[in-house]
Amino acid sequence: MKKILLPFFAALTVLAGCNHELVSIPERVGELSLSVECGDSDYSDKPMLKSDESQDISDFVIVINKLTDEYGEASTKTWEYTVGTFPQVHEFAPGNYDITVTSPKSDNVSYAAPAYSAYETFTIIADKVTVLDVVCTITNMMISVAPTENFFRQFTEFNITVTSESGNGVAPVTVVWTQDDFNPEGKTDKVVFLDVAPLSVMVTGKRAIDGSDARLDQPFQITKVAAKDHHILNVDVQFVGQLQSAISIRLDGTLNEQESDLLVGGFEEIPIPDEDEEQEEENVLPRMVWAANPDFQTLTITEELDVNIDIYAPRKIETFVVRVSENFEEFVKVLTDVDTEVEPDGSGRQPNRNYMDLINDQVLFSNLADLGLYLPHGSEILGKDYVAFSLSSLVPLISTVVEDESVTFTLELTDRDKNKLVQDITFYSPKK
Repeated sequence: MKKILLPFFAALTVLAGCNHELVSIPERVGELSLSVECGDSDYSDKPMLKSDESQDISDFVIVINKLTDEYGEASTKTWEYTVGTFPQVHEFAPGNYDITVTSPKSDNVSYAAPAYSAYETFTIIADKVTVLDVVCTITNMMISVAPTENFFRQFTEFNITVTSESGNGVAPVTVVWTQDDFNPEGKTDKVVFLDVAPLSVMVTGKRAIDGSDARLDQPFQITKVAAKDHHILNVDVQFVGQLQSAISIRLDGTLNEQESDLLVGGFEEIPIPDEDEEQEEENVLPRMVWAANPDFQTLTITEELDVNIDIYAPRKIETFVVRVSENFEEFVKVLTDVDTEVEPDGSGRQPNRNYMDLINDQVLFSNLADLGLYLPHGSEILGKDYVAFSLSSLVPLISTVVEDESVTFTLELTDRDKNKLVQDITFYSPKK
């Protein structure tokens, strides 16, 4: 028994006389590969932002917090970078983390700078690479102003004031648009980005016609607000006698556009002459164009005579009648006649007409067809804003009825707005 133990004690003695160094085992880590981008469905399509270079994504701030280690113990470690300085791959100890990415801090109001932010959580696993794609979206809202042409005509000076009721102890922010912010076409590049909060809008101005003051009866309130909203303020003038309820909001879910209609007024309308409006009214009146005879002069009947007239009626044709001079009335009466059984009292027969109703007279249409003649009629005219009207098949018949005389066709048209057009077309039938 003693012989067996001696070598063991001897080994202990040797070991007791040696110097030992402690070797630390390296901590296992994981890696984070991070990419950051802005959402491409935000305001990137807005003209005023396409040339904006203030939102350099490399300046966005990254804050990473370690929440717990791999064993669930809470942690308070924090790292802060910009996107431009964040390593291509970053080593972290295993555990659970969160990350916040924000655009650089700025004032509450910035004329072309939406605020971006993103928040994500992720887990680091030892000896693994965690790939994280962070997409930043807009966290504030955009406001733009779009006065109507009528508003610009009525006001020489105006203030459109938008106030953001931030609350939470933060002072309200006020932004004002004046006439100086708009170009001669009534357009402006001025937009503002505000923190998400209810808006109050007031409009005041001086009338162009007499210099009197006008304003909204009370501030217009916009309480339905959210991040990524684009609030478009449509400002117009309201006169006495017009509908008083004129506030409407339209929400486009794709771009989060919300349009608000604001009417300034309640005063008596004093018309302001407008050359553009007068021109526009002229453009909607019916007219006739005879390319081969622009002045509608009297023409001698020939075999080659071109009687093709373009009729324009932007407000749609409602009635169309062709009257003829007395020396051609008998022929028209034949065209409008119909054979029916005549009662003893004379009823039952359509009266002969000395005019042609080219929308309603079915007898006329049938008789024209029987004679191999054609005139546009019925649905080819009714409700149309353009008719290619031809008398070329009818005019040669004048010479069979009239000789050495002129015959006049009078085209009478009314549209759905009761605008009336009367045009005489005269042909001379030479002596045979």
